[in-house]
Amino acid sequence: MQDLRLEGKKMFDKALFKISFWVSFKRAFQKSKLLLITLYFVLPIFIYFKDSSYETGLKTLMGITAFFFLFFAGDIINEDFNGGALENVLFVNGKYSLFLFYRPICNVIIATLIFIFHALVFFIIGILTNNSFVAFSQISRVLLFGVYWSLFASLLSYYIKGYLNSVSLFVVSLILLMSTYEFQEELSCVLSGSIENFKQLLIGLLYISFIPFHYICYLKYQIFIAIMIIILLIIHWEKSKNLKAGS
Repeated sequence: MQDLRLEGKKMFDKALFKISFWVSFKRAFQKSKLLLITLYFVLPIFIYFKDSSYETGLKTLMGITAFFFLFFAGDIINEDFNGGALENVLFVNGKYSLFLFYRPICNVIIATLIFIFHALVFFIIGILTNNSFVAFSQISRVLLFGVYWSLFASLLSYYIKGYLNSVSLFVVSLILLMSTYEFQEELSCVLSGSIENFKQLLIGLLYISFIPFHYICYLKYQIFIAIMIIILLIIHWEKSKNLKAGS
């Protein structure tokens, strides 16, 4: 029990978390990410005005949010290894590993705040145009998947450089999405819960892991994604502990 408490203390440093959040916030407004944020804001609103359809604009917002989280993660770990003077201050106290653990979490928080602000804009538009807003349950599902994909991409950035972590996840999900028809029978079994063989289980896990926005409306798959988020955080923690600055 004492070991668990010590581990918990090691995992939380309020001052360092604030610094990590500031670094994440500062990097969120670099040119590449600023362009991503701008596209994320403009596209749903452009579609809303173009089609004169609140529902279409809102669906666009909800549909692209997971991809926003994915690409907002960026090449996060390699950015920190090649970071500037602010991050170098952290090396002195030997807390670089904890900083690496906090960065993906801070990134997720900032992406979530951006999404909430964008959703509020649509909520206000809905009030002004007498349209109903999306249910809270749908927002929570979109956020759940966004957090999952962001942490997944951040973990991949330990191994893949130059934004290829986000791109590779996007490409895999696109390929799986395009081949959905070929595995319709297996996916039907997975969705109904009547898995009969290992092939169906493997295909089901593959699709749920990479394109869960198709199945996230099912409670059992929401639980699966929530468990995956916890697992990713644990892997992040272990991976960051085993890394040293400049390695």
